[in-house]
Amino acid sequence: MAALSEFHPNILIHVPNAPLPTVDRMLVDAAIEFCYRTKALRESARFPAQVGIGSYEISPSDTDLLIDQVLYVWHNDWELLPAAPWMVNTPGALDATRPTGTPSSFYHRDDPAVADESILEIYPAPDAVGDLQVVYSMRPKVTAKTLPTFLMRWWLNLSAGAVARLKRIPGMPWTGDPTDDRAEFERGVREAAVIAETGRVGGERVMRAPAPFARFAGR
Repeated sequence: MAALSEFHPNILIHVPNAPLPTVDRMLVDAAIEFCYRTKALRESARFPAQVGIGSYEISPSDTDLLIDQVLYVWHNDWELLPAAPWMVNTPGALDATRPTGTPSSFYHRDDPAVADESILEIYPAPDAVGDLQVVYSMRPKVTAKTLPTFLMRWWLNLSAGAVARLKRIPGMPWTGDPTDDRAEFERGVREAAVIAETGRVGGERVMRAPAPFARFAGR
């Protein structure tokens, strides 16, 4: 992970005297938008599927990150499909009493009991032990103090995104036209989106067998 301060020189040269807490907030906001739009920041995790268990808590390998979207799920090398709307919207369809069988669908939701955690639902619940692999995209938390080293490839673009946000703050000595800075940010977004589409994924993490309703985290 890279400290936010690594971006400061390239930002402050364009917005001198901007307070560092504001600089950091605009930088993290730019990184959040960047990751949300590109889906380029990814991890791949593998863990055991348990008989009769259809819910699995998952979390990124770093505590400054959140899971943005589960992109792909495989059960025993068979790719699952995103859950149909009827399944997601029907009360009880994804609860603990769901039928068992060979999983065919998945659904990603936030964990209502644990802040910043995610739950992977698979349907039906497995009727035999097996292997689950999941690929998910991530984004920084709004409270992040670091950014993934992977994003340093676009440090100029992220810095420009922060500068554009700072220049839009009215009534400040550094307020100005953000057009050029925003254009530089958008160039990075386009490049990263292309990389994401080609399937570049971060390192795989192998996780231990869970207890029922298990927690999977890179810790």
